[in-house]
Order: sequence, then C-alpha cells, then structure tokens
Amino acid sequence: MGAAEISTFLKTWEDQCIEKGDPDVAEGQKAYMRNQFDFYGLKSPVRREIQKSLFQKHLLPPRDDISAVVTELWNRPERENQYMAQELAK
Repeated sequence: MGAAEISTFLKTWEDQCIEKGDPDVAEGQKAYMRNQFDFYGLKSPVRREIQKSLFQKHLLPPRDDISAVVTELWNRPERENQYMAQELAK
C-alpha cells in the first residue's frame, strides 16, 4: 500500500465518519470527555461497522505501513480516529 492507497484508506474512513456521525451525539461525547477531544458523533456499534466495512473493502494496510497510518490517525483531532488507530495497532 503506497501513499495513494493510504490516502484513499484514510479519506474513506473520514468520509464515512462524517456521513454517519451525529452532531448531537458528538456534542454529548465532547462534554463527557470534558471538551478534551472533538468527535464525529459515532456510537461504538456504528464506528465498528465502519471499521469492519473498510477492512473488508480495502483490507488492512500492510504491516510496513501500519505505523504511518496509526500516526496519521492519532494526530487527527476527532477521538474516533484514535480509536481506529488503536484497532490498527493491535
């Protein structure tokens, strides 16, 4: 998976999070975390379904690229990105 494929993987993830996110849920999540993080507003089952779909369609990034993908996700402001990074790092 080269830079273009990583970019596609990340863009697809972000697009799905934005599409399926709920601003009202995001507001509650942000308040619960004492405004330390931004959120797309995905509840865990929805986030896991997006992850599952993405893994099935695009497969997991090769082991050599996982670190770059995890770092990119971790540095994004929305907390769901960090949850995805944790899943990839397992």
